[in-house]
Amino acid sequence: MPQFEGKNIASAIDTGILTMGVTREQVQVRVIQEGKAGFFGLGAHPAIVELTRVDPVTPEPTASLVRTAAVESAARAEARKSTPDHADERELALNAAASSEQVGSHVSKHAAANHAAVQAITTMLQAVGADMGMKVTVRHEKVHGGMTFHLTSNREASLIGRHGRTINALQFVAQTVYDRHSHGKWIMTLDVGDYRERRRATLRRLAKRTALEVVATGRPVYLDPMPPFERKVIHQELGDNPHVETRSEGRGDDRAVIVSPQR
Repeated sequence: MPQFEGKNIASAIDTGILTMGVTREQVQVRVIQEGKAGFFGLGAHPAIVELTRVDPVTPEPTASLVRTAAVESAARAEARKSTPDHADERELALNAAASSEQVGSHVSKHAAANHAAVQAITTMLQAVGADMGMKVTVRHEKVHGGMTFHLTSNREASLIGRHGRTINALQFVAQTVYDRHSHGKWIMTLDVGDYRERRRATLRRLAKRTALEVVATGRPVYLDPMPPFERKVIHQELGDNPHVETRSEGRGDDRAVIVSPQR
């Protein structure tokens, strides 16, 4: 049975019924673990519940498609009897209609999964803010290739964290939540104020300074470990520089960019 998490049992249930697309009356709840806020996040753990649907099971889409296929098959047979000269045209039209119906159903399910993922991420971010003792307002915006969540609070520096560690950790969790809810390929981005743009500008300046140092000394420079999207900024900034080359080395959180003289 599916399990869902939240800062407390109520929020875990809300996340579950939203994800499953049901009402509270349509599920039976079993508490797996009660949530604990901890002290400044230490020792904290989420509430976990297991939800079981108790309403009548809706027939699977496959059954509907089988019935539709049977009706269409009979229609094609009748068409061949009455107007053999137009049999091919009728069959093409019926096949096109069936294909359109299946594509539409797939798109609808995909959109519903994305919507559930976005709502679950919003709930998670607000819960984290509450655990940190602040009210966080979340606004999401569809962008090319993904979704950006804009966070506002009266303690934005705490949301960002030292060197962006807090917001980067929250972004990783948001991506994990999305991947769990949807089979899509969207990239989740979290931003507080204009932090991401300011950080990109800082990384571009760092890349240029590092390139000058490498050219002057003839020796490679090892930058501090960075998350993938920040390493990408360094690679892109120096990609057209004829005097240096970049590569990433290391694993996980220790993966870092190395800037070396061009060979």
